[in-house]
Amino acid sequence: MYLISLVFVCVNCHSYFKGTTLATLTFVKKFEVPKILQWAKLNESIQFKRMNYRIITKILRLTTTGAYGNEYVGLNNGNKNPIYLADGVDYTSVLHAISKKKVIVTPDSLCKFERGNYDLTYTDRQRVIYAEGFVFEDLDAESTVKTYLRTIDEDRFISEEFIDDDIEYYQGSYIDEKSYFSLFDFYKDYKFKVTL
Repeated sequence: MYLISLVFVCVNCHSYFKGTTLATLTFVKKFEVPKILQWAKLNESIQFKRMNYRIITKILRLTTTGAYGNEYVGLNNGNKNPIYLADGVDYTSVLHAISKKKVIVTPDSLCKFERGNYDLTYTDRQRVIYAEGFVFEDLDAESTVKTYLRTIDEDRFISEEFIDDDIEYYQGSYIDEKSYFSLFDFYKDYKFKVTL
């Protein structure tokens, strides 16, 4: 039987705890606070498409090519589907998990989901260098990520992540930077101070 890891990283002391239940959480290591900007705050309320989400996870990853990327997970009480917000040097996006049973990946680097066709455009390995909150993956494990862009609308994509001996799929949309950053209180506070 495979036991799902429960991971928690304290926002105050940056300690990383891992276990299978709250009672079995044990200290693993302490993260160094990153110098890379993270837009979201833990427990921050985000509104996207008339839905309110509460940020429960912040992750900062580093790829083998040296690129940093943020990921934030938001939960909504009325909707069991979390929202994933992700940003990096050249992208800002919103994603949600999709069933791997509905995704077909062909040997010639194509991906099919529902009625869309997607081309493989990016592959990299990444590791977590910082996190906060409840995390649903092993923070010591490296993961492989592949991005498939939709052939007729390159603002939509499928992300495939291989981590913890499992493959997860997400459907995402690239959104413009202003719309993305304005979701977060940090950006709103900054814009308010600039206009004073």
